[in-house]
Amino acid sequence: LAVHNDVGVLDLPGFSRFELTGVGSQKWLLSQISGSLPSINKMNLAYFSDSRGRVITEMSIMRHGEDTFTLITAGAAQWHDFELLRRNLPKDKNIKLCDITENLFCLVVTGPNSRKLLGKISTADLNLPWFSIQKASISGKETMFARVSYAGELGWEIHAKKQDLEEIYGEIIKAGARPFGMYALDSLRVE
Repeated sequence: LAVHNDVGVLDLPGFSRFELTGVGSQKWLLSQISGSLPSINKMNLAYFSDSRGRVITEMSIMRHGEDTFTLITAGAAQWHDFELLRRNLPKDKNIKLCDITENLFCLVVTGPNSRKLLGKISTADLNLPWFSIQKASISGKETMFARVSYAGELGWEIHAKKQDLEEIYGEIIKAGARPFGMYALDSLRVE
């Protein structure tokens, strides 16, 4: 009801995150996926395939710069997907791959009044199009806003450092969001 009528917030820690940086990262990553890379300050979904063309995993790709990316995958796929990437890295060592899963967490803020609520407490440009990403702050804490929602309503993912999450979550609740959980999200996704 909160997501349908007003605004809800979901703590969503179940993802693994990898940082890919260095000269040549764009070219190498493009060689690993089916499809295209997002533009800078955008995100998309990418499928990774083996030499026979079979899809072996999918990851969301956030592009922060020419050769700077965050790759997001399922929590259960953390070791598998990190090893898949690490094993295929070029030998020249220009490209760096780091597992940053323990450092970042995600909140989903969604519902018809989510833009209004986030406009009161964040520095984000809340009119950017679908799949846009941007740095913004809540209570002086730096976050990454992703304009994406899988709840059938207007919404954002807010990626924040682990140590800042409690304060950011508190600000969102104080501004009027109501907590919801994964079972609710699953039923909203059906819609």
